[in-house]
Amino acid sequence: MTPRENSDALSAKGMYYATWSIGEAEEIFNENGDQAQVYDAQVYLLLSGFNDAVKAEETAAEWLGLAYEQYAVDAEAAETCNGQEYTYTYTSETNPYAWGISAFGNYGNYAVSVELSCREAFDGNALDILADFLEHCHYAA
Repeated sequence: MTPRENSDALSAKGMYYATWSIGEAEEIFNENGDQAQVYDAQVYLLLSGFNDAVKAEETAAEWLGLAYEQYAVDAEAAETCNGQEYTYTYTSETNPYAWGISAFGNYGNYAVSVELSCREAFDGNALDILADFLEHCHYAA
């Protein structure tokens, strides 16, 4: 994986965002004609901090619920990878990434969402890649 973005622009609100890519970039244009770079697969990490763990748990559950609204969820399984739980797979007709898998959970008072989005032709094992990513995530105190 190659690091792509690491944004703390919303850190004052307790939110952090980072991305990593797999494969070479391909230039595409969306339905609005805007240019974008897409990769064979891309990992998106969203972290949101709160004053207490209960709010973090509620937020992770809300994010999971939103995933069900936005994607056709093929399967759900409870997995534990470095303390993170919940995975699901999805397909999308409007996204350049045709399928993927996500994990939602919380670490202390932080809600965590990690999504691996894959192009149609990506032949990697998404669950193994996401689990390996989560197993190697470390949190600064």
